[in-house]
This record gives sequence, structure tokens and C-alpha cells, in this order.
Amino acid sequence: MLAVCPAIDPEHRPFLETCIASCNKTAWKPAAQSDVRVVSVKNGIVGMVDRIADDGSYSIIRAAGAMPFGTYAADRLRIACIGLCMEEMTGDEVKGGYVEYIPDGVSRFHIVQPRDRRQVITTLHKIREIRKGDLPRHPLNAPCTRCKYKERCENSSGRRLSDLL
Repeated sequence: MLAVCPAIDPEHRPFLETCIASCNKTAWKPAAQSDVRVVSVKNGIVGMVDRIADDGSYSIIRAAGAMPFGTYAADRLRIACIGLCMEEMTGDEVKGGYVEYIPDGVSRFHIVQPRDRRQVITTLHKIREIRKGDLPRHPLNAPCTRCKYKERCENSSGRRLSDLL
């Protein structure tokens, strides 16, 4: 623990000791590479893979506790994005990746689902529209009543995002 971060705040030590104790109860697949940058030129995305094993499987590491089952939505999307990058870089199909929840010593494999890819593709399209200056369309059941941009948005009546900035 002290080899990686010798000047660690003493308040964080109990959390780290819990993480180490949890992780020592699990047999982890060794990493052949760590902190690998992945890129998809086609999709215009870049990311980091925390660990890649000799068999080509990859993992992202989370400092959050694991859910009782499954993976968090943000983790599923990150796995999907990394999968797109890995497929483009290696030319091999990527079915999914591991999410390692360190506080609980849990590693879960997430198979990328069509809904994950749809959400990534939809998000990429929205980003492209915003970069062109278009306002994103309101989703069905948009949370407008609690949005911090409510006044600007309702008064904008379809103006371009670049006009607001």
C-alpha cells in the first residue's frame, strides 16, 4: 500500500486496509499490461483500460463497492466504449470486460448488450450535434422541473447552443 502512495493521508488507511483484506480473499487474474490507452478513430473516443491479461481480457477498476448483482450503468457503458476501441485496435471481436470492485474484492464480467451499444451510439450522435452547435432534443419525461438550466432552456425556443455560450 505504501509503495504506490507513501504520503497517503492517515484517514484513508482504514479504507485501504479493508480493500486489501477483501482483495486478498480473491484469486485475481494477473495483468500483462496496466493503464493502457485505447482509441477508436472511427467513433472518436479514447479511454484507459486499467488491466489487460495475457488472454486479451481487460478490466476496469472501481473504488466503489459492488452491487448485490450485475454492474453499474456507468461501468456497463465504459466497458462498451472500451470494447469498441479494443475491437478497432485489435481487429478481434470483444464480448465484454471485467469490472473489479476493489472494496469488496469482487470481479464481474459484463457482456456488452445491444442496449449498451445503442446508448453509446446515441450519446456519440448527441455529442456530434452539440459540437455542431445544435441543442439536444428533450428526452421523453425530461427532468425539466429540477434542471439548473431550466430558465435558459425554456426561453431559448430552439436557439443554437453556440448562441447561449
